Amino acid sequence: MVNLLLLLNVFLIPQSIRADETANQLKAYVDDFLSTVCKMRGFEKRKQQAYSNIPIIIRLCKKWSDDRIVIDPFMVAIIARYEASFKNRKKGSIIQGKRGELGIMQVMPDKITKKYDLNTPEGQLEAGIEKLRIAHEKCGKDPERVFTHYATGYTCKSKSEITQRKMKSRAKHYMKIIKKYKQ
Repeated sequence: MVNLLLLLNVFLIPQSIRADETANQLKAYVDDFLSTVCKMRGFEKRKQQAYSNIPIIIRLCKKWSDDRIVIDPFMVAIIARYEASFKNRKKGSIIQGKRGELGIMQVMPDKITKKYDLNTPEGQLEAGIEKLRIAHEKCGKDPERVFTHYATGYTCKSKSEITQRKMKSRAKHYMKIIKKYKQ
């Protein structure tokens, strides 16, 4: 019965209404996360920056989704939260002489990201979403395995106990967010 209702919801409600609903749910998620830092300097700018990325996230998730793999905007938002706290200009550290991760999705400059302008939020998000799509293709639908592949860039199951705990925590957070905001 629930699956039938879900299918009816997907096919009968116009895409624009679902996109607006998802945008509002993502704004609520951003508000909840940023409410802990609301007294910090630059809070309003950070909030507006996060809000301005929401329509881009939704559009790119639709672009990179198909009937086999659906890229969930909440998964993208969780990566943006954990990797860069929704900061577009965040830069990772330089490791062994190589430039670190860049932007809101903290992507490493490599062959995939060369086709995107990593100086813009849209380019950062598209590069990150493409990498997330690759993680989905290699690891299936298990959020923990997808987060692990996204974080490590090469494996669905980490050998490091610390990484395993982090990714399990992200997967639990993802499931909790889905229940809370996608009612």
